[in-house]
Amino acid sequence: MNSSGLQVLSIPTPKYTDSARTNKVQGSVIVIATFRADGSGGSPQVVRGLGYGLDEAALDVVKHVKFNPARVDGRTVDVTRTMRVQFIYLPVNLLRAC
Repeated sequence: MNSSGLQVLSIPTPKYTDSARTNKVQGSVIVIATFRADGSGGSPQVVRGLGYGLDEAALDVVKHVKFNPARVDGRTVDVTRTMRVQFIYLPVNLLRAC
C-alpha cells in the first residue's frame, strides 16, 4: 500500500473578534474536520471552544484551509483531522505599533 498524507498548503490568519479583545480572551479552539478527496473541506465542528465569537472564527479558518488531498494507492481519499486554531490576545495599542 502506497500512501501520502494530507498536505496543508496554507492556513488563513484567524480573525480576533472585538468581544474577545474586550474580554482579553486567548487560547486554542480545537476543530475536527474532514478534508475530502475532491479538495473541498467537510463540515468542521468545534470540539473545544473559547466563546466570544472565536469558535466561529476558527470554523471559518478551517473552512478556508488550502490543501492537497491525502492519497492511498494513487487515489485521493477523505481524511478527518483535528486542528488547533490559536488566538493570542494583543492589546490594540500594541497592534497599531506593528
